[in-house]
Amino acid sequence: MTRHWIRTFAWLGLAVAIMSLKPAPYVPPWKRAPGSTGYVLPWNREPTGDRVDLAPGEPGPRFVLSGRVYDVDGRTPLGHARMYVYHADAQGNYARPGDPADIPRLAGVLRTSARGEFFIHSVLPGVAEGPPHIHVRISSDEESRVTMVNLVPYPGTVMPRGWSHVEPHYRAVNPFMAVVARDSSGGYRAVHDFKYDGMTLVTPDRARDSLMRELTRRWERRK
Repeated sequence: MTRHWIRTFAWLGLAVAIMSLKPAPYVPPWKRAPGSTGYVLPWNREPTGDRVDLAPGEPGPRFVLSGRVYDVDGRTPLGHARMYVYHADAQGNYARPGDPADIPRLAGVLRTSARGEFFIHSVLPGVAEGPPHIHVRISSDEESRVTMVNLVPYPGTVMPRGWSHVEPHYRAVNPFMAVVARDSSGGYRAVHDFKYDGMTLVTPDRARDSLMRELTRRWERRK
């Protein structure tokens, strides 16, 4: 074998070795399976602003929930608060078959703007237990509070088949209701404000805290 061919094969071998060292394509947290490398539990993820998309690429009608968070006086916007949000998918399931039942799949975090604004992009929740709804946990520097908002259709709005039993309303009749209507893009939209004084204060819960620590230990693989 001539020196020319020896050098050629050497360079080809080096090129193959370099290509094999290329990093794997980036996979966002919401597409990673619990326990896989880089997986972070939804409530431990870092917010990147006042918007979050809980379901990019998820099948189902697109949905946006927006509004503001107000402090305990009901008038002062609660700026830079952390919001953890989750809900069932379009079929009413929180997890896929075989996934841990305690980890909601369509979930994420955001941080409200200085004016307390938030924008949650997702798919329209299906019927799980009771009417379609969204779970919310809001944390300020001092404390955390939880609530949920039930989604009801505006009269005359064409909704998915599973919503047939949900009673329409022209407006929200209580602080735990948001009215859903179609928007100009063909998706669905609702506006709802959260008031801190109407939410449940999160008190120390050893059982729940222990479960979250155990889930973190068992399923997170940040690196």
